[in-house]
Amino acid sequence: MLSFFKKIDLLKIVFLLVITSVFYMYSNLYYANCFPNCYAWKEFMIKWSHGEMIRRGLLGSFFYWLEPNFPIKYSVTIVVYSCLIICSNYIYNCLKRLGLPVWLFISILFSPALFLFNLHPSLVYKKDIIAIAGTVILLSYINYYWNHHVRQNNNLQNSVIVFCLIYMYIYTFFLLCYEVIFVFVPFICIYAIYIISMHHQIKIAIKISVFLCFISAFLFLFFTILYIGDQKIVLNILGDWSIIYPNLKLGQVDPFNFLMMNNEHLKVWHHYIWERSKLWELVLVYILMILPLIIIYKMKLVTICIHEGIKNAHNKHYYILMAVVLLSVHFPLILSVVAFDYGRWLIFCFYLMIFFLGLFTKRNKNLNSKNKKFSLFLLLLIWCATFVYLVTWQPYHWAGDEGHLINMNEYYVFSNLYYFYSNMSNLFLIFH
Repeated sequence: MLSFFKKIDLLKIVFLLVITSVFYMYSNLYYANCFPNCYAWKEFMIKWSHGEMIRRGLLGSFFYWLEPNFPIKYSVTIVVYSCLIICSNYIYNCLKRLGLPVWLFISILFSPALFLFNLHPSLVYKKDIIAIAGTVILLSYINYYWNHHVRQNNNLQNSVIVFCLIYMYIYTFFLLCYEVIFVFVPFICIYAIYIISMHHQIKIAIKISVFLCFISAFLFLFFTILYIGDQKIVLNILGDWSIIYPNLKLGQVDPFNFLMMNNEHLKVWHHYIWERSKLWELVLVYILMILPLIIIYKMKLVTICIHEGIKNAHNKHYYILMAVVLLSVHFPLILSVVAFDYGRWLIFCFYLMIFFLGLFTKRNKNLNSKNKKFSLFLLLLIWCATFVYLVTWQPYHWAGDEGHLINMNEYYVFSNLYYFYSNMSNLFLIFH
């Protein structure tokens, strides 16, 4: 019995309880009562209609099929929460293996650029977490498949064919749930190179990875460019909705407005967002976001760990390899030039940084006593920066909501918590 309790990870239990309670607070208190007239709910209800396909329509079709026996406000909650738990477990395990100090470990886990972004009341039912969970599942599949392949000692050619087919179906599934999963493809391919090269020649790993990239790009173009949406499909979907939710109202900002945008509309929208955006705020948020990661490397808590199969093959081009990896990590930020969802791209970038940290680093066991004892000044700096980050950054889906990302006058974290605890009795009356 004693040995069982010793194996319990109390920090992980607390972390999952906090994630669960905050998700429950936001999803119920801020969203259940505004259904079905909330933007985020409608985004999940976009579906295939009358035999016609529309991008990101797979989940909507599934939720609509469950109606009315299992209402969408329950089914969406379960799907989003499941994706959140998948991501939290994966990232928790990645960071825990590095043996980070507790204060630094917690500052990363509860960064607004990680789980707090997905738990923000204005964003808790966005589809971003589904794309991230899909990426985690693909990374786990790559790791499991090739380790299993080596143990089974299967024929390489047949293994590659089966691997690519399974990858194609998994990737297509999440692509039809939300096309933004495409931004994770470069890192997925780098991950494939790293894992496969542990067991096979680097040339084979690169060929397979390039083929994965080709498959992903083809599926992305086919399912998102050809099936963006038009007035006819939107009217069909609205007709379907009116059968189940006759009180549904469309707002000025609605998912369908973006699905039907032509080139001229996109130019006007981009110009509008560009004028209202403040790039210095983006730079500041980025610096605060990566500050804990900078500390990890500056204090030499971890070391870069490249296995021999890659290290020997790229001995003369080591920095080029690292540059390619970092480029894949920052690929979402490159897309911010095309789509001005600044909050979204920063969050995706931070998730990829955590994936990089878990894959390419290991705990530094040769720390001397000076490195282990952090100065009081450094500790205060980190916590002050994290505090400012928590109470000032509004992690909006895009910068145009209020024209800025940072608001020094309204402390939403505190007001949300006060509103929650002062209305605790409302939680038991939500689903009426």
